[in-house]
Amino acid sequence: MPSDATNPESVGSPRGSLARAIALGCLLGAAAACLGEIGRMVTDRNTHVVVPGRVYRTAQLTPAQLDQFVRGHDVRTVVNLRGRPFADWYPAEARATQLLGVSQEDVTTSANRLPSPGEVRRLIDVFDHSEHPLLIHCQQGADRTGLATGVYLLLYTDATFETARRQCSPRYGHLPVLEAAWMDEFFDLYERYLADRGASHTPANFRHWATEVYVAGAAQARLELLDPPAAHDADRPIVFNLRAYNSSAEPWQFRSGSRAGVHAWYVVLRPDGQLAFNGWAGFFDATVPPGGSIDLALPAPALNVPGRYQLYVDLSERNLDFVKFGSEPLTYDWEARLPAAPGK
Repeated sequence: MPSDATNPESVGSPRGSLARAIALGCLLGAAAACLGEIGRMVTDRNTHVVVPGRVYRTAQLTPAQLDQFVRGHDVRTVVNLRGRPFADWYPAEARATQLLGVSQEDVTTSANRLPSPGEVRRLIDVFDHSEHPLLIHCQQGADRTGLATGVYLLLYTDATFETARRQCSPRYGHLPVLEAAWMDEFFDLYERYLADRGASHTPANFRHWATEVYVAGAAQARLELLDPPAAHDADRPIVFNLRAYNSSAEPWQFRSGSRAGVHAWYVVLRPDGQLAFNGWAGFFDATVPPGGSIDLALPAPALNVPGRYQLYVDLSERNLDFVKFGSEPLTYDWEARLPAAPGK
């Protein structure tokens, strides 16, 4: 076996030095390109052409930047993916689009969870009926905007599935980590739908899935109480028996010891609307298949004060409530009464 001293790729050899120099140059070039792209996203507000002359994507623009962009690209509709929050940027944008004489469509999405089915249908309806060209934006133009522009390509162009989902990629500032990974999960759900049916992507297949099949992962439930009490003595603890039906297309995973899996959370509100009690249930290991159900006990302490109380129940996974995905929570009113006097 040759020693390092005689190996042509050894430290002192010209070939080894050249290989190291090439590798180092590639690393430095990649780092420079990455830094350059980050700098461009910051200074240029993550501006990209999605479909030439028809669809553009950006981060949140100031009114002056929006004015310049709309005029420069003859934009006719601004699609805002940030909803209508109580924040200074929203009325400023609304005034700017009004002065420009262009439409503004507001769709409520979050980079921290899958979009609700209703908002996906709303987004597609906006795409279907809005005057083009479109400008689509969220806050950073990375996560929600990537999902929305990927949806556009799947619906209205001959782009492949792989090309469309690359709208969610590091090139646009999207990294599939932590909560932002929900954007990738959206496309994964569609890909699994196609694989289960041995089908390939077509705009018609995607429209059917997005408007008629899609649910936000496992976060769909139907909740009911078993034998709910119409009244209860205020000085006694109470247990509500909940049956949760899995109305999603995926199994629920209940897990013990943490909130990583699916759990139930519930609150009891006093007659004046103030919080009387809140609790969690379902800290055990169990799997509930689609169409299946699970029974959970929801205990609450003695309330002591008579009056009409309300129970509110929802399921949660990874600290995200099912109601945020369009699922219906459960509410139930009952009467807490004073106990009867002894001998009566």
